[in-house]
This record gives sequence, C-alpha cells and structure tokens, in this order.
Amino acid sequence: MKANIEYIKTLRNRTQASYMACKEALLNSQNIFEAEKYLTKKGLRIIDSAPADQGQQGIVKAYVHPGDRICAAVEVGCETDFVAKTEEFQNFAKEMALQVASMKPRVISRSDVTFEEETKEMSFRIERLKKEGYEDEELEKALFAEMEQWFTEVCLLEQTYIRDAKKSVKDLLAELISKTQENCKVRRIIRWEVGSSIEKQEDEGPAPVTLLTRLRPYAIATLVIVLLFTFLAFCGVI
Repeated sequence: MKANIEYIKTLRNRTQASYMACKEALLNSQNIFEAEKYLTKKGLRIIDSAPADQGQQGIVKAYVHPGDRICAAVEVGCETDFVAKTEEFQNFAKEMALQVASMKPRVISRSDVTFEEETKEMSFRIERLKKEGYEDEELEKALFAEMEQWFTEVCLLEQTYIRDAKKSVKDLLAELISKTQENCKVRRIIRWEVGSSIEKQEDEGPAPVTLLTRLRPYAIATLVIVLLFTFLAFCGVI
C-alpha cells in the first residue's frame, strides 16, 4: 500500500503509533485495516501507557545559574543504592541538571511527547511545506527532517550534549549504563526561569512585567531555594 502523508495521518489518528511505525505498517499492508493489525502484532500500536518505572533508587541534582535567575533539577534513577553513590552516576546527574538549564528541553524522551502535541506540530509543518510547493516524496522527506530536528530540540535524550557536540544525551546515558551495568534513566526534569512559565519555554516576545521581575536579587534567590526544596520534597528526597 502507498504510504503517503494522508494515509499516515489517518493511521496515526486511529492507532496513535509513531510516524515511522505507521509508514512501515502501510508499506507492509494492503489497506488501513491490515496496517492496524500489523501495528498491533508488532507491539507498535499505543493501547495503554507504558508501565511505571519500578526502580526506587537514585538521586536528585540541581543547578542554579550564576545570577540566580535560572534553576534546573533532575531525578536520575538506578537499581541499587550502591550505584547511586558512585562518582559516574553523581557526575551524570550533575551534567543533566546543567543540560536542562542550558538547553530547555520540554520532555525527557520522544515517548513523553503527547500524541496531540506531535500531531499538531506535524499538521502545522505539513500545511507550511505544501504552501512552499512541496509534494509527495519531497514533502515526506522535508517533514521527516523537520520533525527529527524538532525532537532534538524538545526531548532531553535527543539533544546534543553541551560539552561534546559529537555526542547526544542518549549516548551519555548509554555510557553510564555500560559503566554501572544497571538500568539507569532520567525520571523527571524541571526548569525554572524568572519571569517565565515552568511548562512553556518558547520565546513569545518580551515577558510581561510581573511581581517576580520586580523582586530584588536576594528575594529571587530565596524563591529559587524554596522552589527547589518543594521539588525535592515532591520527589521524596527530604
């Protein structure tokens, strides 16, 4: 079956599977219904959310940027308390906090991007590319390239490691797993910036003047510390 953009969008709406999974299913099927069965058989169809992480060990690390206007915190998990105390694990967590503060990821991995958000992003880009004259295979290639770039911006694990442009954060995590021989993962991330929303970090022009922007520096630092301790308490660390 032909795997054009419209068929892929239809299959994604019916199954919530990824773009590439839908394309693969269509190419290996005679019709939409067979493609749905293909995704189900391959375990690529999204039916239930992934099981919760069972690991209970790990640490929380935070980074406060000089000037006390940006703070980031991460929770990194592992299987044993022994590994959580190792230098490699501690350094990885510190680097992740710095990465989050510097690069502003919105989620940890691709699987954390909601189906609605990905669909909205794809629809916006498809319409723009069509207006620019892209069609069929050219449109598909351009869309794929743009979506891959978008994922590298919003997903922590897809980002380029700030200290080494030849590595991704995912590569760094793989190295940690190899060294510790345990299933390590980044569980949660959060980033605060004075005058900005925690959930939304896009640049939308000058931020409105708020109470935070009028606070004196020492008051801002106090607020950051309070928020940090709130996050630590939420993670069960304190």
